[in-house]
Amino acid sequence: MKSSSLVFLLVFWGLVACTHQPRPSENRSDSDASMSDSKANASSRNPAARREGTLPPNQLQIAEDCALPASMAKVPDSIYLKHRAMWINYNPRLRNPNWVYHELYRENLQRACFKRPGPGSGPFGIDPQLKKLLEGFNAQKAISIINSNSYKNTGFDRGHLAPNADFAHDNQAQVESFYMSNMMPQQPDVNQQTWAKLENRIRNLACGMGHVRVYTGPIYSKPPMGALKSCAMVPEAYYKALLAIKNGQYYGIAFIYSQDDRVGANLDVQPAKGDISGQRVVSIAEVEDRTGIPLFTEFSEDLQRYFKSQKDLSRWTESASCYKELCKTQGLPPDERGEVTEEP
Repeated sequence: MKSSSLVFLLVFWGLVACTHQPRPSENRSDSDASMSDSKANASSRNPAARREGTLPPNQLQIAEDCALPASMAKVPDSIYLKHRAMWINYNPRLRNPNWVYHELYRENLQRACFKRPGPGSGPFGIDPQLKKLLEGFNAQKAISIINSNSYKNTGFDRGHLAPNADFAHDNQAQVESFYMSNMMPQQPDVNQQTWAKLENRIRNLACGMGHVRVYTGPIYSKPPMGALKSCAMVPEAYYKALLAIKNGQYYGIAFIYSQDDRVGANLDVQPAKGDISGQRVVSIAEVEDRTGIPLFTEFSEDLQRYFKSQKDLSRWTESASCYKELCKTQGLPPDERGEVTEEP
């Protein structure tokens, strides 16, 4: 086995810590199962009967195949991709995002009227920005770019980090949320059930607080679980870190979900409708400890210490009534009701 594969297996952990902070997104802005994933599961609500993601057994060979050659040493561990309503910090060595950042505004959630993009819009496609940047490093052949088939026959869903439904007020932002640079391998029952419930609750929190900043990213085990044949590293868990500022007060909270957090499987308590978010609350500081990645660093150190230590969800205001509120009550024009009009 080449020494490069040992490097990939043993020191990749340090790669995800080499990241920087974005400026807050200037644009206002679900994790849906992939289309093929949804078809496979639509007939059953029984978790035991659903697909389960499995890692291929030949992990040493995969590590060797996926390790970058010495000529690619200058390829960075974090590439910034700025889209209409989200920032992506992408790690081309792990073939995964280090994190995705976006913001939620009550007024945008009220107008979240666009339908999910259909097959003709190119969901789950290659991020054109990522492709162009890798071409600039002459790395497009050495680094396999994750595409719509990269999780095929693995059992894993293409799970959104910044969810599609958060951008349903803006058709272009919604289409961009389906780029594979915004996806991670995720167990189907997590992606489609418990994680989806968390995403919905975060929209309710944004409706209640008015404006919420959100980081979403992977947490890798030590040693790593392994990778798919496409070279996409499979996380042990996922996090969402939230910050809201309301009436001059700072509110911080975070959630960590593992690949085992499936309805009916290894849950502390089986809540109604599979919402386990109340059991998975942690502080932002705990997320930083587990990932090695600093978040919300644009604020002063004193402020960071204050809101990053918080994990009291009862301080947050929630509202379940504002999402899509204006789609029916105020008769929005066709281009804001999901019936996309033709441009002149």
